[in-house]
Amino acid sequence: MFDLSGRTVVVTGGNGGIGFGLARGVARAGANVAIWARNEEKNERARGELETLGAKVITVSCDVASEAEILAAIEQTAGQETGGGGKLVVTSSMVEHFGSPMQAHYAASKGAVGSLVKSLAVRLARHDIQVNAIQPGWIISEATAAISQSDDFNEVLMKRIPARRWGDAADFEGIAVYLASDESRYHTGDSILIDGAYTIF
Repeated sequence: MFDLSGRTVVVTGGNGGIGFGLARGVARAGANVAIWARNEEKNERARGELETLGAKVITVSCDVASEAEILAAIEQTAGQETGGGGKLVVTSSMVEHFGSPMQAHYAASKGAVGSLVKSLAVRLARHDIQVNAIQPGWIISEATAAISQSDDFNEVLMKRIPARRWGDAADFEGIAVYLASDESRYHTGDSILIDGAYTIF
């Protein structure tokens, strides 16, 4: 049901953290992967790991394209007789759902991501392109490495996470496969929480 053989998935930031979890998930399901990130050393390390899963992998060291460039490329491809259809998955954050007084600028940007996803979902639906967001909770990564090692912080945090653990890259593999597959062709404009129930507790 979730076989991605013959498909190519582009993962921005796919050389580490959540992005690598998404890339590894689709690679395990048979997809070819293009990692689009700026750190060439990390790109090659991620490429080596994914190739052990049998995936064909390319890496591109560049900055993220603008929204206009992405939309132009999507709509041009969708209009071709041999093209059409596709997926766009955006990484947002659980802070869309509550106040973040020490990171107001970050929360505001993620709130904008939620609106962008809904707008693109409506715009691209006629091309059979589904647009969804993933909202991570507390995930172990390079960005959270310092606080994840703090006993004081963890004592407070674990009381707020019903799953009683930090998330990690592996927790995003399954949702990546689902959203990249045909099984989600009628699922669009959504933001999916991957947070161990932190947000609703």
